[in-house]
Amino acid sequence: FLHTSGTTSRPKGVPLTQLNLSASVQHIVHAYELCSSDKTVIILPLFHVHGLMAGLLSSFLAGGTVILPSSGRFSATKFWDDMKTYGATWYTAVPTIHQILLEKHKAKPESSYPNLRFIRSCSAALAPAVLQQLEEAFGAPVLEAYAMTEASHQMTSNPLPQHGPHKPGSVGKPTGIELAILDDSGRLLPTQQVGEVCIRGLNVTKGYKSNPDANK
Repeated sequence: FLHTSGTTSRPKGVPLTQLNLSASVQHIVHAYELCSSDKTVIILPLFHVHGLMAGLLSSFLAGGTVILPSSGRFSATKFWDDMKTYGATWYTAVPTIHQILLEKHKAKPESSYPNLRFIRSCSAALAPAVLQQLEEAFGAPVLEAYAMTEASHQMTSNPLPQHGPHKPGSVGKPTGIELAILDDSGRLLPTQQVGEVCIRGLNVTKGYKSNPDANK
């Protein structure tokens, strides 16, 4: 099992089955049309679902190439060297890392950047202004996604450009799951109404480990 990030409370243990993981990586591969020619440098820890599922296992399923950072961890000064050396076609990161790369670009831009199919952002909200700056700086569409450990990572994502517009400030549409916005009574809400995000799918855990109260 993996642990939640602890965004809303203390981290909770989440049991994930082989079926959960398999379904999740299939959804990710389908959403981004990952294939054997794709290459990515993983700059996120593999003990959380973002790096593990979106970076590593989805690439394995697609037959793509995974590169670990030459410095052994994320380094803004070496990231683009690694990306260019191995001909990476995409990468996924949290907004904080995107911001670091953007600030480095503003201070000392690279002579050139790799030709990326897309840049993925997940695990926290990405400010629309930052998304626009990333696209202008690195010449690739930035696709924001929405994920949680309980869903073996990805639940929604903005589409690749050939499948429709990607909207700054939006997490896109469901990828392989059923999703609804419900009120406190469990009733479906109309559009433009605030409620609770509820999901159902093969990638969703059956419950937290040793935490019956959280499973209610």
